[in-house]
Amino acid sequence: MTATQKLLVIVEQGRIVGTQFVTPPGGALPAVSVTLQRGPGQDVHEIDMEPPTAMRTLEQIHQFHEAVAKKLGVEKLYGRKG
Repeated sequence: MTATQKLLVIVEQGRIVGTQFVTPPGGALPAVSVTLQRGPGQDVHEIDMEPPTAMRTLEQIHQFHEAVAKKLGVEKLYGRKG
């Protein structure tokens, strides 16, 4: 079991359009700061979530996205705008 981490989630019109785990800076190396940014009409959410152990198959990726959607209470994972 791994510890939970902060996960940034971008939502647009009830759909998850992006996710990124927040990596804490560590060690003596300088921290590189790259983060998701919301665009017009998008909302950003920060949730605590356990990182998946593997995301090598489409099924594993879909299971991760479903878990994120469930935690946020979002119904639509995918779909076209409109």
